Amino acid sequence: MDLARSEWPKNVSGLSLSTKPLTLVMFLHPKCECSDASLNELLYIMKGSEKRLEAQIDIYFPQKKNVEWAHGALWEKATALPGTSLIPDKGGRIAYLFGARTSGETYLFNSNGRLLFHGGITESRGHIGESPGRRAIASIVSGKKPDATITHPFGCALFSAGEYAALGKLLRPAGGVN
Repeated sequence: MDLARSEWPKNVSGLSLSTKPLTLVMFLHPKCECSDASLNELLYIMKGSEKRLEAQIDIYFPQKKNVEWAHGALWEKATALPGTSLIPDKGGRIAYLFGARTSGETYLFNSNGRLLFHGGITESRGHIGESPGRRAIASIVSGKKPDATITHPFGCALFSAGEYAALGKLLRPAGGVN
């Protein structure tokens, strides 16, 4: 983990740390076929964890599109997950501030905003079932030390390299990283 991502990002709007002990943030691209598997794994994690964990699902949609572009089966599934809230992310601004670039990329923070886990919760693209990321988050939620705190996210790019560069110019504060 680099220093910029070791804590809750400053100046992020639309998301906030939960009053519960843990806050999970998952970034999804609504047109990525792998996103459904990430939601299935999140559902598994959320079962029985609602008292300690709140999940916020950030769904990207392009700057030049309406939020309706992101609506569909994945959106409906995300809104139905218990203990979660859905946040539309026009142009990927929130994803950029967290450093997320891949659909399914997941962050777990404690109540002080310290990053406890970063990565994917599927074992491969579109995989449903046991994975190092899912095990790590389940361990942290149950108060145990995880085997890993970083895993590789598997999914489509949230946005193109050009969109990412444009966000950098738009959101990077003068003088460096926030």
